[in-house]
Amino acid sequence: MTTETSQPIEEEQEAAYRPLVMLVDDDKNLVDGVNDLLNINGYEVWVADDGQQALEMMQERSPDIIISDIAMPVMDGYEFYERVRNNPSWIPIPFLFLSARKQPVDIRRGRELGADEYITKPFDPPDLLLIVNNRWRRTQEIRKATMDKVERIKKQLIYVMGHELNTPLTYIYGYVNLLRDERSMVGEKDLAEMLAGVGRGADRMKRLIDNLLFLIKLDSGVLQDEIRLGAREFDLADSARCVIEDMARLAKESKVTLQLEAPEELIFTGVRLYVKDVLCRLIDNAIKFTYPGTGVVTVRIWQEGEQTRIDVIDNGMGVHPDDQKVIFQRFQQINRETMEQPGTGLGLSISRELMTLMGGDIWVTSAPGEGSTFSLLFPMVVPTSPS
Repeated sequence: MTTETSQPIEEEQEAAYRPLVMLVDDDKNLVDGVNDLLNINGYEVWVADDGQQALEMMQERSPDIIISDIAMPVMDGYEFYERVRNNPSWIPIPFLFLSARKQPVDIRRGRELGADEYITKPFDPPDLLLIVNNRWRRTQEIRKATMDKVERIKKQLIYVMGHELNTPLTYIYGYVNLLRDERSMVGEKDLAEMLAGVGRGADRMKRLIDNLLFLIKLDSGVLQDEIRLGAREFDLADSARCVIEDMARLAKESKVTLQLEAPEELIFTGVRLYVKDVLCRLIDNAIKFTYPGTGVVTVRIWQEGEQTRIDVIDNGMGVHPDDQKVIFQRFQQINRETMEQPGTGLGLSISRELMTLMGGDIWVTSAPGEGSTFSLLFPMVVPTSPS
């Protein structure tokens, strides 16, 4: 086998690391040739005669790329592939079949399983090296993008949580210390203001804890089961009126007008608690981004064909198109650096995940300076099986 190759990747890698290729094949001549080809071009190669031996070796170290034959003793390539993909930590590893089976049915089966490439023997060494190089580069790009995203989320989490934990504690500790040290000099009016401040801090802390617990229920699947089993008929219009009453104090404090447009009665099948939860979050968000004094938030409910729709409409600052792309992601808050926004950036992301579990949809229609409309679209009946 010739070892004429494409441009080596060795120059592009740190000298301390050589990507590991797990080569699984019982053809010694082929193994020797591929081993030489990859070693010369910057790869470390581990060789196994069959899938079972490869799995045992992979317990010691996960490879960066897997190249496997199909027809092998003990464990063939198809079973080996399935065993690899059944291990969550190995799912991202590029898996290449390298086989003498070249019938369309064999190639189709390999691709249907989900293999990243299906290469038939005999093959040209430069072509194999090109495929391996491309897969390794793509893996690096995905890892970098993933790590960048994780790092960004970590920074957001540290900033938001640090801010959201410290702010309510500052309220509570500050007022409590004043009451403890200067109780005799505090008048009734000042006492009422201090207690109100402690209450605001406690409320803010409770919302933070509730949201974090909500995330745990979402990620653990508990909410999925509750929604699947807990759907009942209820009057959506009456529930919306209850939400409006609950949010009235916040709207008044923010000098925002809150109004409801809904039929007298609208019987709906779903989980009342979570429908109200989503609506509360959208109204809270609308009040937060609407200008005091002239702000109006309207909740409009009607049936749209076989579905039920709720719009939460405000005449506030609006959302830039770029922000609309990320606004439903966790810990996302627009203009966090330039304006004070109490909250964790979880309200809209939780709303989206709840709507997905309830078989519905959520989206925003907005433009900077023209206000926003957050729309909810529900099926007439919540699905009885997981979405």
